[in-house]
Amino acid sequence: MVLSVVFCIQITHKKNLDNWLGEYYYTETYPHNSGKLFYFIEYTITIYKDENKYYAKIVGDGWFTMTRYLAQVTGDSKSIEISYLERLPDDLYYGHEAFPRGEVLLRFEREGNDLNTVWLAGKEFFVSFEGMEGEITTKAFEKVTDE
Repeated sequence: MVLSVVFCIQITHKKNLDNWLGEYYYTETYPHNSGKLFYFIEYTITIYKDENKYYAKIVGDGWFTMTRYLAQVTGDSKSIEISYLERLPDDLYYGHEAFPRGEVLLRFEREGNDLNTVWLAGKEFFVSFEGMEGEITTKAFEKVTDE
């Protein structure tokens, strides 16, 4: 009986995370010191499932930026945490870890039809949040495709 309850909870947990599968997109624009041009960086987070575990590939491309991280995804249908695992081989700084393994970079939260981005350690690689302390909540990332 106890095993069937645990199994049922695990199945429900997995199904709840399936609704997060897909690609999320965010752009960051910030001015150059000259004030005459702007830098533009595109970020995508692709959430996928592999052998019943959930992962996120974080990709950032733009002005002197080529970020490639692998992260673990945990949570439920209302909120997920995206925790750093490692830099991927095509990252410019592959071999030098960006964060401690397991550190939560971002949290996505659903509030009705809205998707909120809660910036935690992840704000350290976004210019927009440079030097800001504590959690920051925005509507930055938007889901653009389902898996």
